[in-house]
Amino acid sequence: THWWTHPGQFEAWRHVIEEFEQEHPNIKVDFAPIPYDMYSRRMLTAAASGTAFGDVVAISGMWDQDLFVRNYTTSLQPFIQRDLNLNDFFSEPLKEYRLGAKDTGDLLALPMVSGVVVLFYNKDLFDAAGLPYPDSTWTYDDLVQAAKKLTKDTDGDGTVDQWGIYAGAPERLAFDTFVHSFGGKVLREDATSHYSSGLDDPKAIAGFQFYVDLFNTYKVSPRPSVEVGQLSSDVFLSGKIAMQFMASWAEVQVAPARFRWDIAMPPKGPAGRFAYAHSNGFCIPAKSEHKEEAWQLIRWIVTHKGRESEFLEIYYQMPVYRPLAHSNAWLKKDPPINRKVILEMHEKYSFTENSPHRMEWHEGVLVSEVEQAVLGMKSVPDAAHDATRKINAILQQGYAD
Repeated sequence: THWWTHPGQFEAWRHVIEEFEQEHPNIKVDFAPIPYDMYSRRMLTAAASGTAFGDVVAISGMWDQDLFVRNYTTSLQPFIQRDLNLNDFFSEPLKEYRLGAKDTGDLLALPMVSGVVVLFYNKDLFDAAGLPYPDSTWTYDDLVQAAKKLTKDTDGDGTVDQWGIYAGAPERLAFDTFVHSFGGKVLREDATSHYSSGLDDPKAIAGFQFYVDLFNTYKVSPRPSVEVGQLSSDVFLSGKIAMQFMASWAEVQVAPARFRWDIAMPPKGPAGRFAYAHSNGFCIPAKSEHKEEAWQLIRWIVTHKGRESEFLEIYYQMPVYRPLAHSNAWLKKDPPINRKVILEMHEKYSFTENSPHRMEWHEGVLVSEVEQAVLGMKSVPDAAHDATRKINAILQQGYAD
């Protein structure tokens, strides 16, 4: 079961499965796509009730821990130790699928692809302003200075109609990236692998404040549901945004753009360079009656080496399996962008932050508190403290359950 329902994706997956069945004639694979919004709800319901949901199940790092704490999945450690070398995989995405300690806990799923927050930029707007493109030397101060020069009232009517940056609504993974770059954390993890909010730490508040300042102090980003209404529904594609922090998989949405664009690393913050990474992978439910066959399919998909060009059309994200990620089939596929940035970010600067009940506290609490700060309904310290209190209540109730 999976959520890849786009016609092009479905056709590519069909060829992958056909090739697998040809090499494994004793295994028949039923392919069951479900739209993502429905998929995540059904997956979490199945985990809560212990209901079977297939033998090979696609899962997201956004809610995988909810499956793990309910013992819904099978440990993949015996299979991995027998058949794979984890040095062949990027290490950070693996942390999303471990139970307990993120470096040493058992892998209860295997990631297939991973995305990381990068800086998308409009090359045409930079050229028109006579500015150099973002590069690895940039700090957040450089970002602000460039964004100021790229924010313009081009027709002189008193309304900004070209923005230096769009900081998001909030773009959730980008917000976490700002907090880390200033030395804070959205989540803290203790020695028992229990989590609590870190947003009330002064360094986290500094990152939060910088994010809000992009909208309200520097005035280089349109505010969600206020100035954004003047632009197209897909903000970056409007051609009126010079830069935007987005997850790297947004390349598929940006591909139709009528202007030249590329990606760069996020700038260095006071604590260094950081970027949130998020992956998707596969697990085997504990109630599966075909665990060995399920593992053979997972290994085939994740380390697939046949017909790479076609197979990698599925990947809107970086393959976690290094030989695929470093292949020309992925690095040079359309659209032609600097994917080496994505490799380097995963290798050196990426982090993951997930916990049980993430969907509940992140979508239900954090996004709301950040939006209230951006819209001036709360001060940043008040929003940070309120978010901390509410997030901790959700996490503590989850541990009690």
